[in-house]
Amino acid sequence: MNFKSRFKGLFKTVSTIAVVIGAAVGCSEVNYDMGYDFIPESQRMTLCFDTLSGVKTYLYRYDSVLSSNTGFMFLGRQKDETFGQRTNSCIVQYLPVAMPYKGGFGIEPIIDSMFLRVEISSYDGDTTVEQKFNVYALNSDADLCYDSLYYANIDVEEYYNADSLLFTFNYSGRGNIATRMEPTALGRELMNKLVRVDTSVYNNDDKFRSNFKGFYITPDQSSPAKAATYQFNLENAYMQLWLRDHDSIDQAKIKDTLTSWYYFYDGKEYKSLSVNAAEYDYAGSTLGALEASTNNFTDTITIQPTIYVQTWGGVVSRLRLPNSLVEQLNQLKYTKDANGNSIENSILINQAMLYVNMSDYVEGNMATVDKMDNAPQRLGSYLNMRTSGTAGYTPAPIPDYMYDLEKSQQMSDEDYVLPYNGYLNRSNGYYELNISSYIQQVMKGTMKQDIILAPSAYDFMGYGQIALDGLTQRPMKLSITYTLIKK
Repeated sequence: MNFKSRFKGLFKTVSTIAVVIGAAVGCSEVNYDMGYDFIPESQRMTLCFDTLSGVKTYLYRYDSVLSSNTGFMFLGRQKDETFGQRTNSCIVQYLPVAMPYKGGFGIEPIIDSMFLRVEISSYDGDTTVEQKFNVYALNSDADLCYDSLYYANIDVEEYYNADSLLFTFNYSGRGNIATRMEPTALGRELMNKLVRVDTSVYNNDDKFRSNFKGFYITPDQSSPAKAATYQFNLENAYMQLWLRDHDSIDQAKIKDTLTSWYYFYDGKEYKSLSVNAAEYDYAGSTLGALEASTNNFTDTITIQPTIYVQTWGGVVSRLRLPNSLVEQLNQLKYTKDANGNSIENSILINQAMLYVNMSDYVEGNMATVDKMDNAPQRLGSYLNMRTSGTAGYTPAPIPDYMYDLEKSQQMSDEDYVLPYNGYLNRSNGYYELNISSYIQQVMKGTMKQDIILAPSAYDFMGYGQIALDGLTQRPMKLSITYTLIKK
């Protein structure tokens, strides 16, 4: 084998590469237009940037938030001068863990007390204010099914009666402690029934649910309005029934103190149900005046200079791209030749960023910081808020905000975020929404010119509310980067 000839070819190749690299390194400037003249004029592209305004803003209300079997129980009351009063209540079923003894509750058990233990996952409002809560028995004919879908606007009065009060308890955000539930006469009857019922009921969940339908828990009307709403994790929420039994030999003698545990499981695994409800009262608030003037937030004629977004089925906002703005977008495709004649180009939207500003934003101001802390940290953009599907009524997003895709991608890449963004920029006090695909389709006339601005798809039951500038201090801006292609 002739190694010399092989290396001779290699040296020749390396020399050629070295010359090319040396020539490239020797350049002091890079001419990015090099070769542009060789592109046919009809195929040349121009990158442009424009900022447009003129988005019209309205208010909207969407209260069909899916709220069953979430794994959480929301309770409490909160009031705000701008956003009104929100009351959270919950329908919940419970199941036994085990009886104190294999055979039941011992000899002649004496009922003592019932305690509730909950764990705070999140909260909104003033947790130092103590609230009173009422626990009602669900109706014996309450037709609730664990595999059905229920929404935050559920009519709870269909499932309980006001004269079925079992317990009351007081609660503030003191942490994860057990709270004594004070029984009414009906509550005492329930506690006795839990002990006296046939032990076979404790060994069969279906039998247990037939005998003990569950609770409806809600703030008492006498509780302070300016308090807090709490999110409790049902996995760590339970009741403890305390009792004592008697000695088998000397039945006048107390033998032991016993406890029986009942957990608030929900979901298909346990065939149990929880449904969270939300009720708003806007009377006396800023939104209360708007509720009256906009026909319960359905008016799409009167433009609102300030708009609002609430979680939990509260007020959201409608953005409309008027024909005049769409015409501005379409005019971007026209340029003039050297003779001043108008030329129509094809237009490709590279990026369309909508900037939605906080209302009354003051940089470095603590009140502004509080507003950002209390705001939804991300907003979603939707074409329709009530699309029927296998998962019930769910929002239909704009093409840029396909939230199902984001969730499926996060299963393999937890850091994946859609280019849509939608997050609150705390440094500048605005939400940044990439709506490029939507704008492209609006320009083609293939998509309606309305967007509903609401909480992100997985935060409808979170906590947050925010006032936004529509046409006031810092109006919305649509910044567009686009490419013009000569036809």
